[in-house]
Amino acid sequence: MRFCFYVFAIFLLISCNGNKQNEENTIQTTFNPDSESSPATENLKTELQEFALNFKPKSSHSLDSIPAAMIKKFRRIRVIDKQAHRKLITLIFAKIYAEHLRCCHQSYVIASRHRGDFASNNSSMVDEFIYMSNYLDKNNPPEYWTSAIIDKYLKENEYLLNYKPIARQKKVIDSITEKINNYNYWDVPIADAFDFPVGKPDADGYYNAQKFQENNHLGDDWNAVTGGNTDLGNPIYSIANGYVKYADDYGGGWGNVIRIVHKLPDGKKLESLYAHCDTILVKEGEWIDKGSKIGTIGTAHGQYLAHLHFELRDNLALPVGGGYSENTSGYLDPTKFILENR
Repeated sequence: MRFCFYVFAIFLLISCNGNKQNEENTIQTTFNPDSESSPATENLKTELQEFALNFKPKSSHSLDSIPAAMIKKFRRIRVIDKQAHRKLITLIFAKIYAEHLRCCHQSYVIASRHRGDFASNNSSMVDEFIYMSNYLDKNNPPEYWTSAIIDKYLKENEYLLNYKPIARQKKVIDSITEKINNYNYWDVPIADAFDFPVGKPDADGYYNAQKFQENNHLGDDWNAVTGGNTDLGNPIYSIANGYVKYADDYGGGWGNVIRIVHKLPDGKKLESLYAHCDTILVKEGEWIDKGSKIGTIGTAHGQYLAHLHFELRDNLALPVGGGYSENTSGYLDPTKFILENR
């Protein structure tokens, strides 16, 4: 009889402990702050949604301006609600691409291999896009990604267009892209005459140290005849009337870069590119006249002796590029063109 009592007592204790454990598990599930439906998660999603809806990119480096604390919150929501993460990250990247097209009529580099943007230990919005899209081959990362990559993502994930804020940005992207493709976007002042970018108007005091296609060079390298760094800080001039579509530090071997669109009398458009600048004296979106001082000759932050790397292109969709290539499609011989269009 006493033995039966002990067995019953042990059974009751085990049963109570089991019920208590089940009760604790139920409470944990109900109030787990990392569950998709918890109040904490809903508050987090509301905060991130407000951030994405109010996000207003202002330059090609807008991603860099997003606070680290906010990026951590996006990383958290990625773990607990992938669909919310995908929707909001897509909206942010679509806004950036739309702004790049609206402002400067092209996409911009948002990640590049030489900056280490594809490293797996990054904590950035680019990293969030990598996790969302699964595009990156970490064994063979691309040279760069431009903001146009979100257009590819939307074409492959059309259901995201059911979210009205994303659909609105996609309409902006499509509208501007159509205008660019039809060459009717810019109302650029006519560029009916061209001068050299240094020693204006005839490159007085300068020589072309590395001509177009010499060593597969895609432009001209202008140096002062006095040699060395004697031309450091000397003026750089716009070769013709135009519109500044890019003016910023591109990094890598380029340093400060200026890109200007020129509209010819026949309606065709060219782009002049000025690289390694010491200073930039113009802003994106600014209209300038031929001979305007736009910057000064530099060294790409000390990487070379002072000189101006200068390119002329008839394909406005080209990225900044590599500066050297056997393929000259989209590039013009700058000196030859200027001499023929004085």
